[in-house]
Amino acid sequence: MKTLTVAEARQDLSAVIADITAHSEHVLITKNGKPAVVMMTVEEYEALEDTIFWLSVPGVLDQVTSADSAQDRGDASGYTRMTLDDLRADRAHFAATGEDLPDAELPSRQPR
Repeated sequence: MKTLTVAEARQDLSAVIADITAHSEHVLITKNGKPAVVMMTVEEYEALEDTIFWLSVPGVLDQVTSADSAQDRGDASGYTRMTLDDLRADRAHFAATGEDLPDAELPSRQPR
């Protein structure tokens, strides 16, 4: 990971942003010699938020592991493949409504 001081980052912020977006790299910005922030692409940030959210839902990791095992055995008929859009729509639903997270029983995960 590249490290820059605040002054260095400020000096050519456009180039720093261009490097981050072109190479999907992270840049650590230090202030007074101490780590202050990490810069990354919006896509990577959103993916991290998605991962943290879904890993906080009870049962999700077990359900994914079970689905992966079933797929490896060639028997994933009881599982519904979800797209990234499905996952983000479910996440947005809970963020917007403030409902409690279910135990991995979201409408988009029901058999279609």
